Amino acid sequence: MNSFHYVQSVLTGPLNNNGSADLITAVRFDHEEELFWVGDNSGRLSSYYSNELNLYTAVHAHDEAIQSILIVNGTIVTIGGSEVRVGTKQGLLLSRTSLASTLGDKILVAVQQRGLPGGKSGRVLVAGSNPVIGIFDVDTDSLLTTYAFPSDKGPSFLKFAPRALCACTADGHILLLEKRSLKSQNVLAPASPHTLVLDMDVGNNMLVTCGMTFSARIQQMTSDQFIKVYDLRYGKPSQPIHVSTGPILLRFVPSFMLSAARLVVANLHRQIQLVDVTGVSSMSPPIQLDMMDASCGIAIMALSSNGESLIVADTSGTIHHFTADPEGTSLFNAESYATDMA
Repeated sequence: MNSFHYVQSVLTGPLNNNGSADLITAVRFDHEEELFWVGDNSGRLSSYYSNELNLYTAVHAHDEAIQSILIVNGTIVTIGGSEVRVGTKQGLLLSRTSLASTLGDKILVAVQQRGLPGGKSGRVLVAGSNPVIGIFDVDTDSLLTTYAFPSDKGPSFLKFAPRALCACTADGHILLLEKRSLKSQNVLAPASPHTLVLDMDVGNNMLVTCGMTFSARIQQMTSDQFIKVYDLRYGKPSQPIHVSTGPILLRFVPSFMLSAARLVVANLHRQIQLVDVTGVSSMSPPIQLDMMDASCGIAIMALSSNGESLIVADTSGTIHHFTADPEGTSLFNAESYATDMA
């Protein structure tokens, strides 16, 4: 696959006074079924079925913006403010738990547990404004334990790598944590770190970040044109990738080949582009997104588990669907369970 092909655009949610839907704040491809999940800043959670993106469910899940969506053992786990909500894929509420007293007034990031104490897939790592990481058990609706985060602020990004849990703070400090104890193993420090990290992703043994830097010449924040790259096998920075159009979002294309490292990059100019992190092949031509008006920009994006489908959400509440298949028939997963009443 050398590029993605545009399929369709879908406006999510009811229109507001500006003629657009609410801002999309969280998205997730369902790795169990052919569903795509969307959360917005009004707390609305909706799902779309198959590559035709037919509306499947829509519920008011939270009173605040939805920050994270996870699929855990057949349920939908969403984060809004300091609250964890667990529900069925048909929209029914199973539980609602506040973690404000432990994690702070807002949970910033959540990721499903892998290789942590107990080894159960029904547990989720959560981190908020306080410098702690908690393990939340979806089955018992409880916070099992917490670990001190080795920084004065909580992490803004958490991603699992083969040998470590990667945590990144908003100011660009990247910590590699041991999976079981969550103790710091290493701190990755580039020669010129981002002043503000906008996104981070991990693919096999590579970690990438993009962000903003402070320009002393014009005394303001500007887009950093370099994607920072780290080789997690050796725990050190690699050669950064220059992208002239201001990267704001990064997603590795899933691959079973450890040597493959293709990255989807979204930029400030409302474009997406495939980049080879290893430098073996050249960048693909950028794809320009057609949005509602000139004031719209890219808000968030997600890749399916098989790497065949890409959805980019813009600031008007519209999702733009791309597939590796020019005919637009790509599925979301290599294998999926049947979806009830779809």
